[in-house]
Amino acid sequence: MWKILATDCAACQLDILTLDEKNATMSKFQLFDAVNLTSEIALTEGGVAPAGTAAAIIEVFNDGEAYMVELFGGWVKAEVGSDFVPAAENEPGAFMETIGVETVYPHQLKLAQPEREIMGEYQRTA
Repeated sequence: MWKILATDCAACQLDILTLDEKNATMSKFQLFDAVNLTSEIALTEGGVAPAGTAAAIIEVFNDGEAYMVELFGGWVKAEVGSDFVPAAENEPGAFMETIGVETVYPHQLKLAQPEREIMGEYQRTA
């Protein structure tokens, strides 16, 4: 887990603690964290998701080496006999449209809100 490296210098003994990355990996993000893309990514089904796109972590691969995320577009609502139509966030029945589910890497994500805060808010409103 942790490895101590000791180096000698003329005037002192310097001990440096470093993380042994091979044996002690830790996921930067957790399941259900709200995140934003830091860069544009291509979508499997065509098109792109721009930097800043909102997403949720839905699966963590190999202790955080990669993540499956659900990417969200704008606020929409379902209309009878029609496709989704744009909506305001506070409109009854409005939700954020899923634009894709993709595998991304930690450098492509920025934490927007940790799952523990999201679930805390949900529990207070439920």
